[in-house]
Formats: sequence, C-alpha cells, structure tokens
Amino acid sequence: MEIRDYESGRDLSDVSIVLSLEEATELHQFLGRLIEAPELKRAHISEFKSGLLDRELTISLDRRARIA
Repeated sequence: MEIRDYESGRDLSDVSIVLSLEEATELHQFLGRLIEAPELKRAHISEFKSGLLDRELTISLDRRARIA
C-alpha cells in the first residue's frame, strides 16, 4: 500500500479517512470494477463545493504488487 499527497507526491504515513455510507458504497463498487476490469487504471471519489473540486480520493490498483 502506498499513500501519497496527490499534489506533492509526498508519501504519507498517517491518514484518517471518514466516509459517509454512500461514499463507502461508491468506493466498494469502484474497487470491484478495478479488480474485474484490467483496463481501468484508477477510481476517483470527488466532492465538489460551489462547482469546484474540494476533496478527492483516488484509488489505483497495482496489479504487479505481491504480498510478501
């Protein structure tokens, strides 16, 4: 697992993510699609305020990674 700041690319080691039930359901669906469809590279859960991107969680699947 790698956790990075999207803008700086800096590694993060301590993150707390709080999702609504709707967001958790959406993430669950996206993860299922990522696993089943190799052509998909990433999934985004985005929150907009006043038409502007406020927050975004991007999930990608590293198909080359293996559990040690």
